[in-house]
Amino acid sequence: MIMYGGKVMELTEKSVLMESPAHPYAVSLLSSVPRIGSEKLPDSIPGYPPDLRSPPRDCVFHPRCPYASELCKSIEPPVAIVESRKVKCWLYIEK
Repeated sequence: MIMYGGKVMELTEKSVLMESPAHPYAVSLLSSVPRIGSEKLPDSIPGYPPDLRSPPRDCVFHPRCPYASELCKSIEPPVAIVESRKVKCWLYIEK
């Protein structure tokens, strides 16, 4: 399970998540983990986490997401079923 801003962003088996994350935050999070034996520095996630004292009503990850659309900035995404996982992202919702 991957959570961000108090919300479940992706829910699947650990092996599935580690091999092929679907939610943009899961992808970014796994890219930020240092790899043993690698000389490449891990990626960082730009921006800042949301202020949970006044939670956003839209997608909590959109300010930091490289795929954010206008829809992400206005409405919280529903949960999409993608193969063996649940993903809370507009990228996986048919419009």
